[in-house]
Amino acid sequence: MEIRRATIKDLDSLIKNRIKFVSDIGEISSPEEFSESTSKYFGSHIEKDDLIIWLAVYKDEIVATVELSIYEIMPTLSNMCGKTGYLLNVWTDEKYRRKGFATKLINNTINDAKKAGVDLIHLKATEQGKLVYEKLGFKNIPNGMEIKL
Repeated sequence: MEIRRATIKDLDSLIKNRIKFVSDIGEISSPEEFSESTSKYFGSHIEKDDLIIWLAVYKDEIVATVELSIYEIMPTLSNMCGKTGYLLNVWTDEKYRRKGFATKLINNTINDAKKAGVDLIHLKATEQGKLVYEKLGFKNIPNGMEIKL
């Protein structure tokens, strides 16, 4: 199993993986448009400082992924620098669940976010994901969870 940060070379696999992930949680009304928008976003952000993607890869297949979009808001009392991360697409293939991949990828993402100067990460958690996030230090807030870095 290879654990690594995604690069532009992973673009096609990332798009397929995101469509699979999003399809599992709801119907995509326009798959072609969603695929094109995702490709455009990943293509223009993956090698910049505002998108962090960690992968677990086995035999050239993504078996787990974590994605963090970084953006800036006006400083607040809980986030003095204003640099914020939104964690999404935390996904592990069913065959590889409960083996610690999500935890490893989230920890790597948090470490990279700290290096990037992010003060706060937030997310919307599924019921099955909440326990993982809580173990990593995320706190429940209205409409999601967050961790102060």
